[in-house]
Amino acid sequence: MNGDNLFFWFTACVYAVALFNCYKVIGSRMNSGSAIAWILLHLTMPFIGIPLFILLGDFRIRGYVKRHRKRTQKLAAESKHFLPTLVPDPADVPSSIRRSYSSFKQVFEHFGPVFYPQYSNIDLLMDGHQTFDAIFDAIKKADKYILVQYYIVRSDRMGIELKKLLIEKARSGVPVYMLLDDMGSFWLSKNYVSDLKNAGVHLARFLPIANFKRFFQVNFRNHRKLVVVDGHVAFTGGLNVGEEYAASRSKKSMKRYWRDTHIKVSGGATYQFEEVFLDDWYFATNQKINLPDQDFPLLGENEAKPPVVQVIPTGPTDESLISILLIIHLINSAKERLWIATPYFVPDPAIVRALELAAFRGVDIKIMLPQESDNRFVHWVSISFAEQLRARNIEVLLYQPGFTHQKIILVDQVISCIGTMNLDNRAMYLNFETMAVIHSESFALQVKEMLEADFLACRFIKRTPNTLKSKLFILRGNFARLLSPML
Repeated sequence: MNGDNLFFWFTACVYAVALFNCYKVIGSRMNSGSAIAWILLHLTMPFIGIPLFILLGDFRIRGYVKRHRKRTQKLAAESKHFLPTLVPDPADVPSSIRRSYSSFKQVFEHFGPVFYPQYSNIDLLMDGHQTFDAIFDAIKKADKYILVQYYIVRSDRMGIELKKLLIEKARSGVPVYMLLDDMGSFWLSKNYVSDLKNAGVHLARFLPIANFKRFFQVNFRNHRKLVVVDGHVAFTGGLNVGEEYAASRSKKSMKRYWRDTHIKVSGGATYQFEEVFLDDWYFATNQKINLPDQDFPLLGENEAKPPVVQVIPTGPTDESLISILLIIHLINSAKERLWIATPYFVPDPAIVRALELAAFRGVDIKIMLPQESDNRFVHWVSISFAEQLRARNIEVLLYQPGFTHQKIILVDQVISCIGTMNLDNRAMYLNFETMAVIHSESFALQVKEMLEADFLACRFIKRTPNTLKSKLFILRGNFARLLSPML
């Protein structure tokens, strides 16, 4: 076979693979923008499109979905763990949250007991120092079990402090389970992992990358940050484990300041968070964890009602796109105020339309993004979307003192949504995330005051002057936006 024939058949095979990938894209449930982008990339540049699709685009999670559902059913049948079903009656909750609570309860309880709302106490943790102090203090007091789940754990000072605490507890006889995402914690040192395992910590990695069956695919990451201690207290939010997440504001290094938000939950919703961890552990290891049953705290007739917390786990194994449903429902629920804080803003088209509709209704919409980002390309796309929405009288603010990484949506005076999910395609379609919807007027006031303080450190995006520099800036953002469906 001469060189020309060899090249012909090689090219034919490449395009055959490209067409097969296009077939898989059409059969997937990715949004139309992503599907069109992948198809065009395969047909025009298959030598680039095919390897990228193997690493980033292939929806082979479908096989995991079937196994996941079977595992979940098996786990539910065999597990003795107690999920409380004392869902607050809409007639019993405070009148200020009754309408919003009833709406969210009706929508999301269709997806199972993990989504059932519960009375829970909740604390707002507004930076890394508050967050890690609270988490480490809870771990020190643990006497039954500890569940730890993170996207990123680093082998730096903060990570070593966590390791020491977990080793101390494991050696004292407290069961410790730690689940790490293999992509986010890929560079975690082997000594760090071996020290934990040698001390008796049960450690597992979520969907290992170096797996021939998955062709080293990096998609479908577990982006959750979750700590549950003794079934009494749970922590979630935007902070991973690393020194940068606890970096303090300083005059010498303002850009190092990491602005993030976490929450501490105690009460009924901790069981929901716990079930999220148990389900992920079973997904990753095919092993169930038998935890001791806990007494569910009951409220007395005359006892003041704490906030109602509804845990919303999302992921590519969902039969419905719960992530998209959640964001759209939050936007549509807004009557007066809709404030959003997110580090990455690459929204689904349906979310853009919902935001525009809310602006036409007269809702006060503010979107806070970082002035500078850890991902410059995604930041260009975020600013491009922000420019579009600014034309609809939606205020876009850029946080200047450092990098704002918090994921918050505040609706009117009663709903706060805080968790791990960014407003981008990867978070909504590919990642396993957790958000907490808090129905509480007093807690929403705390979130409002916190965001107002952040807004004071922001500058507004204003109309750009008609100059060559501004035109090139817009062109750069629009070009980057062409690839946004694949981000």
